[in-house]
Amino acid sequence: MRDKLAPDAMTALASTTGDRFAVPTTGSGRSLALEATGVVVDDAWAMSGGTHLWRRGMTFDGSLAVSVFDERLTDGRPAEVAAFRRALVSGLSGAVPAEIVTEVPSWSRLGDVSPTDPPRPVTPWNPCA
Repeated sequence: MRDKLAPDAMTALASTTGDRFAVPTTGSGRSLALEATGVVVDDAWAMSGGTHLWRRGMTFDGSLAVSVFDERLTDGRPAEVAAFRRALVSGLSGAVPAEIVTEVPSWSRLGDVSPTDPPRPVTPWNPCA
């Protein structure tokens, strides 16, 4: 099915988009690996693309990414960005999107800590210790 449908789809796209359509290829016997970064912050902002999330990736390296936010709220939350997050997690984990958690406690932190626990002292990390 792929051997028939993929070339037909590429021909149809190329005929309507002209020189704006390209198919990445590799040499004979080599596989093609396309990687992307997906980020969702508080279900309010999302970014997806080839950008790496470090200073060099966000400033100097050439890459392409799309960043979106949604001002349309459903139950006080941006529904489209939350749906993107559930689809992203579903694709990576195989979970059903409807079963992915939509509410996270506002006090969630690393470790088993209750919001009523007193703050823990911070111990500086010493790599030589």
